[in-house]
Amino acid sequence: MKFALALAAATALALPAAAAAATSNDTVGGIELPSADITTTGNFAGIAGGDLPGYWFAQVVHDPLVYSLNTPTHISGGSFTLLTTTGSTVSDTITNGSVTPTSLPSSCTNQTFTLALTLNNGSFNGVLTHLRILLFGSCITYFATVTGTATLTT
Repeated sequence: MKFALALAAATALALPAAAAAATSNDTVGGIELPSADITTTGNFAGIAGGDLPGYWFAQVVHDPLVYSLNTPTHISGGSFTLLTTTGSTVSDTITNGSVTPTSLPSSCTNQTFTLALTLNNGSFNGVLTHLRILLFGSCITYFATVTGTATLTT
């Protein structure tokens, strides 16, 4: 009986323990990149700092933007990829979310949106800023930036 207990204990110690999931928090900043259909797809890239520092890319699939204060536009999917400075890659799927105008300037100044993404294994929350300029009588968005935080479970 003692031998059976000792054998069971030794076997249990020899088995690898299941790795516990780790939650990582990063501060991210980046820009919006051109895409074939910018009305329903946003491509973003930038730098992450924090628990998993590195470079990130996200492709966000959304309904056409609603330009009504505090009225969210539905995000239906996409992908989020982080290449860490240690060489590992964290890839995740965007399952849903929203982008919501928080300012509707009457003049041609920058416009801000909250950005909330739910990932299979985490989340992204931030601010999207459309940089705008008055050009030949029309207000043109010429660039966009994004800042926020990413929480990833790896």
